[in-house]
Amino acid sequence: MGISSAAHPTATDDRVTTVVITHDGRSRLERSLAHNHAPLIVVDNASNDGSSDTARRIAPDARVIELEKNAGAVAWNVGTRAARSPYVAFADDDSWWTPGSLALAADVLDAHPSIALVAARVLVGENSTPDPFCELLARSPLPRLPSQPGTTVLGFMARAVVVRRDALLAVGGFDALIQIHGEEERVALDLADAGHRLCYLDDVVVRHLPAPGRATGRRRRRLARNDVLTAVMRLPTRTVVLRAVRHIREGRAGSLGVADALLRLPGALAVRRRVGHDVEVQSRIVDLADGQHSWDPRPDSDRPPDPPVRARRPRTMEGPVMSMTTCSVCGNDDGDAFTITTADGRTSIFDSFECAIHAVAPVCAHCGCRVVGHRQQIGEQVFCCAHCARESTGVDLANQA
Repeated sequence: MGISSAAHPTATDDRVTTVVITHDGRSRLERSLAHNHAPLIVVDNASNDGSSDTARRIAPDARVIELEKNAGAVAWNVGTRAARSPYVAFADDDSWWTPGSLALAADVLDAHPSIALVAARVLVGENSTPDPFCELLARSPLPRLPSQPGTTVLGFMARAVVVRRDALLAVGGFDALIQIHGEEERVALDLADAGHRLCYLDDVVVRHLPAPGRATGRRRRRLARNDVLTAVMRLPTRTVVLRAVRHIREGRAGSLGVADALLRLPGALAVRRRVGHDVEVQSRIVDLADGQHSWDPRPDSDRPPDPPVRARRPRTMEGPVMSMTTCSVCGNDDGDAFTITTADGRTSIFDSFECAIHAVAPVCAHCGCRVVGHRQQIGEQVFCCAHCARESTGVDLANQA
């Protein structure tokens, strides 16, 4: 469902407060801050380069909050509590919201109380290259709701969301245990578990000009650590094991990240609260679509070529870690489970056709149901029937030869 932002000028919108966090980001603020408009809050994560003074000079109407210690993503909580608007938008010191995007997101949140978070499309660099993560959000396997805008998602980039202030604070905001890199997942899980919908809107846009060389081993190590810690806090034990094994197999950075997670394990266990079954299933479906948990315990060099797409009996992993008969969707451990390998080489385990359909079958672009039989397709859009295709596009496939 596309929404035009042409009707929204660059003028300020009191419904949304933009919260920018920075740490030693003076030079980045010089490029980005003037693009963000009031109401504006800048939270300085204990910078040593005069970032706060730069923010006051560039945006004299902004409220600048200086923290004594670098709090990471928790700084967004500080800004959110200081905001007085119903909605809060987040930005880094190297990103900004394009004209009209905040007003458009606020319109959506006004019109749809069930939506708590709007994730934006991110254009990276001087050439405005779409961020690959946004392409994943746009292709989310979760059911679409024809009566509501956007794609239903269970993830987002913190620098590119507009969120209901009260909903975020109700789930505790971002975690001090996680700090930064991967801080979004626990928030997304808790918002969904509270009954809110998270959606991605392609027409809401953020520009991001990252410094070169940021995808370092240190960042990958932190992402692995936080991926495991989030699973400990909210997801089943088998998911924790799967994530830990996957990161260990990725190499040195992933292995060190898992070791770091073990050091913080008591803190994660102290706040552990599993989300409900529906959100667990959604999380597994998203993981399957991303190919994250489809792994073979053998080293790459020992794996045989993938067979053609077909159902086959699973292997059983040696040792006490977990059974390879565990359904990837519902978590049931069934000795009669089967695997399906898709054309792109992803292999998943299921205990029933119902779970396989949830994970593999395409979603109708109009009604959101899983397409089990022959599908109708117009361009890249898939529909379960000619009626849905006609209602969504105006094209009557039933009358075509």
